[in-house]
Amino acid sequence: MIDRTDDQVQAVQFRWITCGFLTSGLGIALLLLDSTLELAYILSFIPQIRKLLVNPVWVFVSGSFITTLTFIGSYLLWRRWNHPDWIRNSTLLLVMNTVHLGLWLAENHHQLGLPDQDFDHEWLRIQLSQILNWSEFVVWINLIRIFHRQHTARLIPERFTQTHFGLSWSGLIFSIAIAIGLTDWPAGWPLARIRWLSPLDSLMLATASTMLTASASLQITIYLFKSSRISYLCDHLTRPAPNQSDDWYQDQWDDNPWGNH
Repeated sequence: MIDRTDDQVQAVQFRWITCGFLTSGLGIALLLLDSTLELAYILSFIPQIRKLLVNPVWVFVSGSFITTLTFIGSYLLWRRWNHPDWIRNSTLLLVMNTVHLGLWLAENHHQLGLPDQDFDHEWLRIQLSQILNWSEFVVWINLIRIFHRQHTARLIPERFTQTHFGLSWSGLIFSIAIAIGLTDWPAGWPLARIRWLSPLDSLMLATASTMLTASASLQITIYLFKSSRISYLCDHLTRPAPNQSDDWYQDQWDDNPWGNH
């Protein structure tokens, strides 16, 4: 069994966290791209954008990459530090992304060649997925804050590691309000959407929701990429210098400065 020093263990942890933040950032960047295209269509009604957004290939490929990358990213971050806050938040993030992956599989199982099943409660699944999106944003920011507070505060100035919850909390509250306000509660189970909204009201809600999603996705993407870069730098800053003989190197240089042998 190989014994590792504390520095070696910490270096491995930094690498896992770097990969976790980077992979999660790639997934959220794709969500940003999809939300930006959707917002562009809402504001311009360009038919070519709509054709892309409703294209089954685009819907499946973008959804699969977003869901898979964020799930893998959350797994890479899971329990990489022994700090209680990190363990609690990383476990919560992995659980939410696992549920998200299950919801996506239920929605796209027929395209994956799985046995065809009829999954009810479509409205409930859509709203749960939206609420999970925003909850994951909040937990990602919390993990980034824990990481910077516990491990990089002495190495990186605070102004480079500041994060803000505002957009994510606003989106979470907004998604919960939509789920409650647009559900036809008197109709009973299974839950369904109310049908009395006018087209203009629906368009305004879609515009506000998409703008908020695009803005928050951009913010989270920047946070995750920045944090992956900081974790990568911390790995190199805390990595012990390799053992080498400077005298031997100097002797070799003095004997043969051109490196010819």
